[in-house]
Amino acid sequence: MKVLFLGGGEMPKNLSDWLNDIMKESVIYTEERIDIDFVKRRDPEIIVAYNYKYILGREVINYPPLGCINLHISYLPWNRGAHPNLWSFLEDTPKGVTIHYINECIDSGDIIVQKEIDIDPEKETLRSSYMKLHEEIQKLFKENWIMIKNSRIKRMPQRGGAVSITSKISRPSNLSLERKDGTRPLKNYSQFINKKITFFPLLQVDKKIIEKIRNWRNSKEIRNYMYNDSYITKEEHQKWYESLKNRENTKVWVVYVGNTPIGIVDLIHLDHKNKITDWGFYIGDKKFKGKGLGKVILYNLMNYVFEKMDIYKMHTSVLENNTVAMNLYKKMGFKKEGRLRKHLLRDNKYIDLFIIGILKEEWNEISSTLKTKYDLPDEEFM
Repeated sequence: MKVLFLGGGEMPKNLSDWLNDIMKESVIYTEERIDIDFVKRRDPEIIVAYNYKYILGREVINYPPLGCINLHISYLPWNRGAHPNLWSFLEDTPKGVTIHYINECIDSGDIIVQKEIDIDPEKETLRSSYMKLHEEIQKLFKENWIMIKNSRIKRMPQRGGAVSITSKISRPSNLSLERKDGTRPLKNYSQFINKKITFFPLLQVDKKIIEKIRNWRNSKEIRNYMYNDSYITKEEHQKWYESLKNRENTKVWVVYVGNTPIGIVDLIHLDHKNKITDWGFYIGDKKFKGKGLGKVILYNLMNYVFEKMDIYKMHTSVLENNTVAMNLYKKMGFKKEGRLRKHLLRDNKYIDLFIIGILKEEWNEISSTLKTKYDLPDEEFM
């Protein structure tokens, strides 16, 4: 069987070698970002991803006749996304490993096979538990490979789950994994948490949150700075919500701090051909404004768009009267690209509309500086 193996590091390479040398599969291994042209030239029957850091596009996912599968060191649907081992202890969720099909959302595809793993936080370190989970996921893959390649395992849809990032926490991989004597227990890592931010897909949140979003959107503080400042009725809001289920060029998340929903992040008019996207976000809960969360949210959105989605340009429009937002965007590297003079009528006065944008090469130049200057997290975004 022709296998395209997408990896990152020594462990994925070793598993790829096992497939090629022991199982006699025809394996193509890469750690580079791939696109549909790369895949078509190799023409794999199945794609296997393990520790691969890039998000796959829709065309790539749909190309192999046997699909794309991912090896993830968490007991899905718990702890999707980055650093699942650490988060399983911080959030006291089940620990384990999962092999699942890849779809367009992070670690949310149908489960092929999984195994719950017992890890004692009093005895294990971050390093030892990490290695244990990788040993288990490789073992699970080897035990089930024949059934996977022959499509003899029933798919199990996932339910629930979320992807988390944190504010004011170093990357877990940069934390000391253990003391010199190797005795730091995993339970001690909870002391590093200050604020936890979760980006949750809008279509998966409770209906009460949907109404809360409408109330935010209709508040004067938000409407004043919207291109469309009309009052949104319940019927209009529900129609918009339902339309998102069929809009492939739009992604919307609810931003949570802890268990509290505080705002919205979206990508709109996603153009995968030209690799550009419009975007927007707002913090609707007044208690969380002025806390520096805007930088954290926008930084992680930019990181997701440029590093994971392979988008070349982000752009948006800003009302002349929204000076707070304009100052933030300027700090984050966005540049004015145009000005539509006297474009909108607000309070019986015409105001200008600014067009701003940032390119991938500009992001590459400033991303590390932004992280250091503003003490921003550099975490995975769903």
